[in-house]
Amino acid sequence: MQGTLTPPPERAASEEGEIFHDDEEDVSYFIRILLSSLEEDEVLTPPSSEATASDDDDVSLDDIDWPRGSASNELTDVELRESFRVVRACFLAHGIRTEPSAETMERFFRAIFRRWDGVFVPVAMPPVERPALTTELSASSVEEVALYFRNQEPVSLFFHVVINHDDKTLYTSLRTEHDQIFIGDRDTLIWRREEVVQHHYHETLAYLCNRVDAEFVAYNEKRAVRYIRNIVAANIHGQRLPLPRFFSGGDGEEEEYVFASSVSYLCSHFPLLWSAAWYREELPEMWPEM
Repeated sequence: MQGTLTPPPERAASEEGEIFHDDEEDVSYFIRILLSSLEEDEVLTPPSSEATASDDDDVSLDDIDWPRGSASNELTDVELRESFRVVRACFLAHGIRTEPSAETMERFFRAIFRRWDGVFVPVAMPPVERPALTTELSASSVEEVALYFRNQEPVSLFFHVVINHDDKTLYTSLRTEHDQIFIGDRDTLIWRREEVVQHHYHETLAYLCNRVDAEFVAYNEKRAVRYIRNIVAANIHGQRLPLPRFFSGGDGEEEEYVFASSVSYLCSHFPLLWSAAWYREELPEMWPEM
């Protein structure tokens, strides 16, 4: 019952996925996804797809009828394009291989300017670090998975899972609703149907996976905002865009924005949790409104 499951392809922790296409059409695609959130009578015709390479470089996002009050109005074409790339890279660090939605991008734009006026001088990004994690996390299944009789009275048992980040250990046990560990003979237990037991087991693992991922999200949300604030500040101060200094690409040919990866951490230290990641009903919502 504790065998690992293989995550589906769209959630797999692969570094070679091609679901994202990082090319010069990024800006056009970025325009399309944001326009999709507008009312039909507000949508304008996007720039012609027949534009030449030089024309495409001159596409101005300022000419688009953005949603009223959108924080994107404060950003230049380059800043918008890099915002989209930053969010995609942040998504990948959490195993999310879908394109950012218009709602996600708008929340990110608002986070950039929240309590910030763009006046500070850009500084080099610090190396990515593992976020400070809660040493021990635990969770129990939401429903009982088995029963046993004590003094002729039925007692419900629940799955209980504990992980320790310092020791990199994961323990599972059966506990009562009063958090007492069951230490009796498991052959005497009355189990629920196997599919129900499996469901609650993987659901409990997925819940813990979410809690670990949430601590990485809190770190990466701030890092993503700092990337773009540096670019905005460089523009304000008339400096050369410091993009190359923000990347980590080894030989420099595959430059990308770098984030703390909950995927890599879970796969390396808690593969059983990551095996249940596909069981999560909802993906994390980043940059929520404060």
